[in-house]
Amino acid sequence: MTMKSKSFKAKARGAVSALALSLALASTAGAQAHDGETLPFEIEAQPLSEALLEFSRQAGVNVIAPSALTRGLTSEAVSGDMSPSQALTALIGDAKLTLNEQSDGSVVLIAQRETAERDTRATSSGAAGTYQGSVQPVDARETQTTEAEPDEGEGGEDAEGEEGETDVITVTGTNIRGAAPDSSPSFVFTREDIDLSGATTLPEFIRTLPQSFGGGVQAGVLSLPNDDVSTSNIGAGSSINLRGLGSGSTLVLLNGKRIAPGGALGGFADISMIPVSAIERIEMITDGASAIYGADAVGGVVNIVLRDDYAGVQTFAGIGSDSGGDVIEYRVGATFGRAWRGGNLIASYDFSDRGALSAADREFSAATPTPNDLLPSQEAHSGLMSISQDVGSNLSLQAEATHSHRLSSTTRNIRSTISTRNSEIDQSSISIDAAVDIVATWQLVASAAYSRYFAYRQQFISDGQLQSDAESDSNVLSFGLRADGSLIALPGGSLLAAFGAEYREEDFEFSVPLSDRIVFIDDRRVSSAYAELFIPIIGEPNSIPGVQRLEMTVAGRQDSYSDFGDAFSPKLGVAWAPNGSILIRSSYGESFNPPDLGRTGGTTGGIVRAWPIPNTDSPSGTSVSIVDFRSPDLGPEESTTWTFGVDYNRQVGGGQFAGSVTWYDISYQDRIASPGDFRRFLNNPDVFASLITPNPDPNVISALVNDPDVRFFINPASGWTAPGDEEFLLDARLANLSSQDTSGVDFDFSYEIDPGAGQLELSLNAAYIIEQVQRITATAAAEDAIDTIFRPADFRFRAGATWSLDSWTLAGFVNHVDGYTDNRDLNGLGDVEVDAWTTFDLSLIFRSNSRHQIALLNNLNVALNARNVFDEEPPSIIGSADNFGLRQGYDPANADPLGRFVTLRVTKEW
Repeated sequence: MTMKSKSFKAKARGAVSALALSLALASTAGAQAHDGETLPFEIEAQPLSEALLEFSRQAGVNVIAPSALTRGLTSEAVSGDMSPSQALTALIGDAKLTLNEQSDGSVVLIAQRETAERDTRATSSGAAGTYQGSVQPVDARETQTTEAEPDEGEGGEDAEGEEGETDVITVTGTNIRGAAPDSSPSFVFTREDIDLSGATTLPEFIRTLPQSFGGGVQAGVLSLPNDDVSTSNIGAGSSINLRGLGSGSTLVLLNGKRIAPGGALGGFADISMIPVSAIERIEMITDGASAIYGADAVGGVVNIVLRDDYAGVQTFAGIGSDSGGDVIEYRVGATFGRAWRGGNLIASYDFSDRGALSAADREFSAATPTPNDLLPSQEAHSGLMSISQDVGSNLSLQAEATHSHRLSSTTRNIRSTISTRNSEIDQSSISIDAAVDIVATWQLVASAAYSRYFAYRQQFISDGQLQSDAESDSNVLSFGLRADGSLIALPGGSLLAAFGAEYREEDFEFSVPLSDRIVFIDDRRVSSAYAELFIPIIGEPNSIPGVQRLEMTVAGRQDSYSDFGDAFSPKLGVAWAPNGSILIRSSYGESFNPPDLGRTGGTTGGIVRAWPIPNTDSPSGTSVSIVDFRSPDLGPEESTTWTFGVDYNRQVGGGQFAGSVTWYDISYQDRIASPGDFRRFLNNPDVFASLITPNPDPNVISALVNDPDVRFFINPASGWTAPGDEEFLLDARLANLSSQDTSGVDFDFSYEIDPGAGQLELSLNAAYIIEQVQRITATAAAEDAIDTIFRPADFRFRAGATWSLDSWTLAGFVNHVDGYTDNRDLNGLGDVEVDAWTTFDLSLIFRSNSRHQIALLNNLNVALNARNVFDEEPPSIIGSADNFGLRQGYDPANADPLGRFVTLRVTKEW
């Protein structure tokens, strides 16, 4: 049987295993290749997990292999021409593993029943579920993370003595082992995807994804007018902003655990502290998932999975530079891993150093007052340690710790004031998980995790004097307990369930050490209980024409907040496969998102100002007003999400085609937002009527002015001397005053074919926003929130072609951001069109896992990457001298100032 490669969509339909390298279709394990159909193989004896990776590359095969089964095992050496199935059998040797052929030609490694140990490696509570191949047939959706668990027999009893049972496969988006959340749109990106992209940092890779909007927190940008969280970025961090819904609307997990938030408000998870060398894969769910993970999961969930299963010693060194040599980057690191029967230890270290990018080094920003940095200099150290151990046949333990330390510096010239901001950040996490098999198919998982994010920033003016400083300290401590397994046997398969409880403590403090003042301090306690069901209405045992499988997932989560009361988040999903090529899916979910602790814990009342506000109805053209900026009294945000999608996967024209189209609709209510520039209020009374009080009571004004909790009272308004002089009271505080509705379509297509020499894959990932409208207040008319400056463009895509032959891989990608409108009306120019931006990336990778006479060439990986090959400048915009600091001549929400950047990276296994 011919081995065909699987499509990129197979990778993007769930969590990819560390060993299931989704670059090709697997062939049968037991069947022989067609007569004369052989390939040259050269694979040395090495850890079995690494050998399977190399086999996948040389054969163009996707082997679904539970990491627990390969841990501690060594492969046999394979050399010579043979069929892929012969090579794979020889590679495994005497290992007690069985190769299970699937109907689509893929191969799943399973344990032989008579010697199999139940591997119950702990997974984070609520962080991942698993899929059991015998519950449903293995198909394209199964290129996912693996956790080994013997399959259940009929009626939920262990099928003792049976062989050929598929071990479970872990996926993100469900708490249930044995259930893939096919109803939810999901993407997975492997280490190879990151390597081929040329990205040297996680934020750089995330920005290549059309579903992720750059208009959130990012290094080098002081603030953005449509994301007030970006103003709080005191440590040059970076966030993920799915769908353009804001930095705080995407839940970011690290190995399924929450990350302590950063910034002056505690409003975002800083992904820039996670080195790409430590990442195994990135899993992304793009629908509301609060029923599974709790609050924050409005725009979606991104789970960053770190390496935890490696045996050997690996070192790497890399250097990168932009085309002018203005920014130089150095990276070095090492990973050590050791495996033994039932256990594994891995430790890694990563160091990086990148220089600053000056505005003077770019033509589009040359007019910016100097000195002024577009990107800061950064120096970072990161470490990871993970250890796992099986205790007997029913208990497994896993512990993991990470720590990152970064120094960052940037110089700015704002209104002729030159300042240098130096930041220091420490991000740490530790987790302990224990999983125990209980009765029949049920498993109990207990977990504990702690995460801390500490940032300190000092700002010096030109003479070296310390002008200001800021300190942020955020902590998250959590405990979880989950039980899941099979309830009953249904005609379509086993009814699977998960039940769990969680407890979380969060605390946050933002202070100004120079003045010995605490600005924000607060804490929160959250108790949660959840339940989830996977209901196989129709499966392989009772399939009928037109309905190969029909599944439903039902989930509900009850959260109890110490500061905002109780909230219930439901989710419903349906997946229908008419045949083996088509999957039709839909999901509905509700989300509840409380305010950040930095918004709720103000220790002072904030600011009150007297100000002359433009007013066309006034004879003088202005009206003296009191503007209230005090700490707000905020409530939670709420949202509902609908998705509907179709996946298609089949052989076309001698190759494998896979396509996915997903429609989504998100309604976001009670959004916490600033009403924006208060100087617009009086000239837009229909929009801001609820925030305007004409002829306010002098007693109210007097109380505001004399309030001891008001930190500052600023009176720049001529004509105002005492209560009674003002004409209006304007409420410019943050509030739950806006709504946002967005809908769009994601497209994901790939085609893999053997062109006669090597393997060729074509791919396209695109996002089209149909609409994104918001209402600043309840009385305001709907405002278009796309295709304008600093907001998402309505169309983005990334298309690629990857060709692999022997030890070589060549990949090229084109990235496109559609044009939009600059509607700021600067200098009286009205609306100005901003051009589309198209860039090209190239990667060339050489991998050698064969034995050579020169020892240094053994297990060598050399990667040459060039991003923005043609050095395409960002589209030019008109500079603005406002407080947002957006004077650099480009839109940082939709473009990158770095230009062409070439990197060389050498990785060696010893």
